[in-house]
Amino acid sequence: MKVGIVACSNGQRKEWKEQNEQLVDVLNIMGIETVLSPHIM
Repeated sequence: MKVGIVACSNGQRKEWKEQNEQLVDVLNIMGIETVLSPHIM
């Protein structure tokens, strides 16, 4: 399975970067390949 995470036109707050990285780690542990938008922040 593969999931992509994107943000709306304003992007996410830079303060959320660590939480996004933790989410990617958890999804990867669950066997879900995760791709973040290059413009998420």
